[in-house]
This record gives sequence, structure tokens and C-alpha cells, in this order.
Amino acid sequence: CTRQIREHERSHGGHILIIALTALAMQGDRERCLRSGMDDYLAKPIDKNLLLELLGRYLGRSALLVGPLPEKVGRVLSGSGWDITTVDSGKNAIYEASVSPHNLVVIDVSSPNSGYLETINNIKRLSAHTGKEQFFLGIGKTMDPEDSSLGVDAALSQDFHDNELFSVIKLLA
Repeated sequence: CTRQIREHERSHGGHILIIALTALAMQGDRERCLRSGMDDYLAKPIDKNLLLELLGRYLGRSALLVGPLPEKVGRVLSGSGWDITTVDSGKNAIYEASVSPHNLVVIDVSSPNSGYLETINNIKRLSAHTGKEQFFLGIGKTMDPEDSSLGVDAALSQDFHDNELFSVIKLLA
């Protein structure tokens, strides 16, 4: 069944998370499950800590902060339970996104010469392979939230109020 799902994904895109939850705990079972295309494996009886770790790995809320951003972005997100990774350049953002996809990418869009659009497009190409949806929030000097040329899902000005960021976070819940 897993192989059929993965074949469908290859031809139609997307990714469905498949975690084996099995009573089989023989040597090699985990490897067979992963080879068949499953994302992970957990044997019964279930260890509560392992289950929480596994769920956190796949369902956790993580944000990638790219470029010079107002300090309150990280403060508001971490205060709301988000895991934060901060990078200083598009190149580092692309690397970080390739290692660990994030639910939210917050990026400085104040200067068109910064290459932020190329960074966004590269991260979107990576997410097409992982199947993990990412939400892009642009932060700039003065922002028009309706400006689709920015390549982001939402936009805030650098002097945003905390409640504006909370509103964006709610979109991801």
C-alpha cells in the first residue's frame, strides 16, 4: 500500500506522512518499513517519550527566520511555542530548508536586491520534494499585504504590532 501511495505522489506531487505502528519488533523490520517508503517506524508497546518525539519531529511548529528582522519576530514566535532557526543569508536559508523543512519562513523583503525572491523560489522547489507545506511571511519597511509580486503568503511592515503576527500564526493552526 505504501509503495502505491508513493507512486501516486511521484506522478501527482505532494507527500502523505506514513508512520508504521506495528507489533513487529524483529531485527530488520524498521529497515524494511523505511525501504518500502514509510517515513518512520514505531514498535509496540509504545514508549510515550518516543511517540512524543516522533510526533514533534513531524508535526512540530518550526520557523526559519531569514535576514535582518525585527527582534520581536523571534520573541513572539518563541513565546507562542515555535522552534526558531535564524540565518543571515538566502544561501544559508536554502541549506537550512534542505536539512529540515519549516512550517513558517519569515523573510526580509525590504530590498529587492537582497535576492529574497530567489531564496523563496528555491525553498519552494525544495518543499515540492518533501511535500511539507511552508507558509512564507515577508517583512519589510512598508508593506502592501495585497502585493503578490513579493512571492509571500502574507506581509507585515517592520513596525508591526504583535497582534498582527498572532493573526498570521493563527492562519497556520
